[in-house]
Amino acid sequence: MTGSEENQFTPPGVGVNKLILKFFLLIFKISFLAIQFDINSILPVLNFRILSRIVLTQGKAHEWERLDNPVLMATDKNVRWWENDKLYKSTIIRDKSLLTGHKFVMYYNAHGDSIEPQRGAERIGMAVSDDMVHWNRFLEDPVLNHHRGITGDPYIQKIGDIWVMFYFGAFWQPEQRIAFDNFACSRDMVNWTDWEGEKLIEPTEDYDDRYAHKPCVVKWRGVVYHFYCAVNSKDQRGIAVATSVELGRSAK
Repeated sequence: MTGSEENQFTPPGVGVNKLILKFFLLIFKISFLAIQFDINSILPVLNFRILSRIVLTQGKAHEWERLDNPVLMATDKNVRWWENDKLYKSTIIRDKSLLTGHKFVMYYNAHGDSIEPQRGAERIGMAVSDDMVHWNRFLEDPVLNHHRGITGDPYIQKIGDIWVMFYFGAFWQPEQRIAFDNFACSRDMVNWTDWEGEKLIEPTEDYDDRYAHKPCVVKWRGVVYHFYCAVNSKDQRGIAVATSVELGRSAK
C-alpha cells in the first residue's frame, strides 16, 4: 500500500474519501444506527435509518430529515439466521461499475444465531439499493464470518482493481482478549478473501494494549494513514494513527 502516486486509493464513491456521506441527485443521505428499546426485553433492538437533506449551505448547519421507518431491522421477515438479534454499524459506498447490479452497497455488522440469537457471533453482512432508501439483503450468508467473537466495522477502499475491506476482529478464540484490525480483498464486492498473515494493527503500545480496532484507512500524498480506536487496560479511549512510512511519534 506504499506504491507511487499513480496508485493512490480510488475513493469508493463521489468526491474525496468519506465514511458514509454521499452526493446523489442533489440529495445528501447518511445512514445511522438507531436503538429502539423493547419493553419485553432488557436488550435494545438496533436498526438502520436514513437521514437526508436536500440542500446544504456552506458554513451553516441544517436539520436532517428522517425516513419514517428503518431501512433494515433485525426483526424483518426476511432476516437471515446470523442477524436476527442486532444490527450494528454500517458503511455505504456508491459503485459506478454496478458489480452487484445496483448503485449502492451497504456492509454492516450483525449479531445473531440460528439457535440462540443472543449468544451468537458478530459478522459482516451486505445489502444493496438503487436510491439509498429501499434496501434489499443481497446474500443468505454473511460476507465475512469467523464464527466466534466479533468481525465488524467494515471500511471500504479500492486499490487498483481490488476492493479492500478493512475491519476489526476480537475474541475469535476463547483465550483471546484483544481487538485488532485486519482486511479482506475482493474483485466483485461479494466474494471476499481474508488476509491470514500478520494483523494490520494490534495492541503494542501502552495506549492500545487492550484494543486497537475500528479502522479508517486513507492514502494521502503517498502515505497510508490508518486511524483506529485505541483502548488501554484502564479502559481509556482515544483515536490513534499508524502510517506506512516512519513519520515520528506524537508528543504526549
